[in-house]
Amino acid sequence: MADFYVGIDSGGTKTRARLWMPEKSIKKDFEAGASNFCSADFQEGAKNIRILWEMLKKESGQHAKCLGIGVGAAGFSSPDALQMFADCMIKAGIENIPVKIVSDAQAALYGAVEDDSGIILISGTGSVCFGQNKKGKIHQAGGDGHLIGDEGSGYAIGRDILSAVIKELDQRGEKTELTKYVLEEKQFQDIPDIIRYVYGGGNSKARIAAFAPLLMKAYEDQDQTARRIAKNASERLVEQASCVITQLEQQEGTLAFSGSILKKMSMISNAVQSRLQERFQSLKIIEGKSDALDGALYLIQREAADCYNNHKKERAKNDADTRTVNGSA
Repeated sequence: MADFYVGIDSGGTKTRARLWMPEKSIKKDFEAGASNFCSADFQEGAKNIRILWEMLKKESGQHAKCLGIGVGAAGFSSPDALQMFADCMIKAGIENIPVKIVSDAQAALYGAVEDDSGIILISGTGSVCFGQNKKGKIHQAGGDGHLIGDEGSGYAIGRDILSAVIKELDQRGEKTELTKYVLEEKQFQDIPDIIRYVYGGGNSKARIAAFAPLLMKAYEDQDQTARRIAKNASERLVEQASCVITQLEQQEGTLAFSGSILKKMSMISNAVQSRLQERFQSLKIIEGKSDALDGALYLIQREAADCYNNHKKERAKNDADTRTVNGSA
């Protein structure tokens, strides 16, 4: 049994938690279903938070004390979603514990730069760029979801791939190696097979994003359609990053890359890095040092330390006031 902190990464596909027991130098991860209240209902989110909490308590010991919970929450920009998340934590029995909730992008930033100032550019299933400068000013570009945003993401790339394939198959687009790879990937025979797969239930966003890795194969084949899709994705990511860098005046700051597209698709990450450093020559670009779970832990540990230090200052002030009164009596 040991006191512990918890970091939570709350998302529309799954919810991850990291248990950290500082005294034992132990970190352990747990996972449950969705808890993004912009895309998951309250009962489902509450159930999954409760499942995670029960796993955490079992691992730490029923009498261990939770020192604080840091949360990076998808959909944090929605006031309703934030309140729903807070309510579901209460429903899960998580009360009288310090909790700090920020956006999933902000938690990812803290993990990536191991600080609270810097910028993170994320391109995975979705995309977003988030930054915070040393004055505490924040700015975000993207992160608006796949229906109206997610430019340069795995979803956007997968959608562009499928669109190009459909156009070739119905003979209104150019030939592309992507068609061969898409048909082989899922044993599709024709356009109706693709349509049934895309709209046939489940998480269509993730199903479409799953085709993004095929871009690498066609790109290596010198396929012109694949090269245009890659160029478009990199340009959209450069737009997001340039906006945040400029708004926060971080031309000489640090920007971290994160997400599967920037980590695994070198033709996109290299193009983004080249364009950004051409424009912002003093910008330092790094690969993220850690993930959003460690960012959430950093957040709550810092919050707890601030509360402790403020308490010490207040106690010292009260002691000094008492001594002054006693001395003058």
